[in-house]
Amino acid sequence: MDAANLKACATEEGVIPCSTWELQEGLTRLPSLPPLPQLSSESPKTAKLVKIAALESQLIGLTNHGHVLKISVESDLAVRSGRWEYVRL
Repeated sequence: MDAANLKACATEEGVIPCSTWELQEGLTRLPSLPPLPQLSSESPKTAKLVKIAALESQLIGLTNHGHVLKISVESDLAVRSGRWEYVRL
């Protein structure tokens, strides 16, 4: 935005106005989940992600069974060649 001289500066009232830009980025499919341990005596069902949190270079995922996983997303190549890692709490 700075290169296009679209700097967002606070007004005298301390309000920073919204500024938009166009982002041209393709979709990246996340890898499949790895085999996960059974956490309860319930009948085993297929684990799937139900929540995802985004950090600067990682995603944290929560499955429908309570598993917590993470994956590096530093680049498209990192996502395509990476895998989910089970986080033991």
